[in-house]
Amino acid sequence: MTVQELHVTGYRSIHELILPLAQVNVIVGPNGVGKTKLYRIMVLLGSAAGGNFARTLANLI
Repeated sequence: MTVQELHVTGYRSIHELILPLAQVNVIVGPNGVGKTKLYRIMVLLGSAAGGNFARTLANLI
């Protein structure tokens, strides 16, 4: 099963975002638009699925 959509609300400066996902995704854009925030969101989701959410969250802060 693959993730088909990422819906983010209220994470840092991202008020609301709905991002359709394909099997391979490339995120590009100028500096300061939120690429790193998206990466961190995906890391947090992956760690939550793997049972390491608290540890990952502590390392990101």
